[in-house]
Formats: sequence, structure tokens, C-alpha cells
Amino acid sequence: MGRRRLLALSLAVFGTSPRAQRRPPLSLIKTVACRLSETWVEHHQRAGLAVEVRNGADITPTASHLGVPDALRSCYTAQAGNYAADGQVPAHETRGFWPASHTRQ
Repeated sequence: MGRRRLLALSLAVFGTSPRAQRRPPLSLIKTVACRLSETWVEHHQRAGLAVEVRNGADITPTASHLGVPDALRSCYTAQAGNYAADGQVPAHETRGFWPASHTRQ
């Protein structure tokens, strides 16, 4: 069995990529009523990224601490390292949140 076929089979069985396992998960804080975040989390998980989700009554303090401007805030904020994403930021953009040491070369 070739290496690519073996890798594809292991991804199908375990449901996550080796790259996702090497990165710390995205940390997402959201309000309980926020439905937009569900789509965002599913999109990132399909892209092979791990996401830890926490509910909060008010995410304003977290967004403020992370430097998200008031005008750009939504009902959820994601963080990876020193980076924050608020709103529908696609997975191909959030992949860049990790330093090269957390990505497979």
C-alpha cells in the first residue's frame, strides 16, 4: 500500500490530519445564543483544525483584551496564540495564526 493511500485511509479512520494534531486548538468563546459560530466551527473542523468552544454570557471583555475593535465584533471571538478572529474568518486565513514551529514542513 502506497504512503498516500495509507495516509488517506488513516485520515478517514481518525478524522483529523497530522497537521491539525501538531497545532494547538483554536480557542473560541461565544455567547450562548450565537448560532453563527456553529457554522464557523464546522468549517474549521472540516479543514482539519481543532477548535475548543466555551460559552460566555458576555464576550466583550475577551474581545477587548484581544484588541478586537468594537466595530468588528460579532457574537464570538476565536484566539490562537497572539492572534484573534471575530466573525466569519475562513480556515485558510486562521491557519496562518500559528508560527512555523507548529506547522508541518
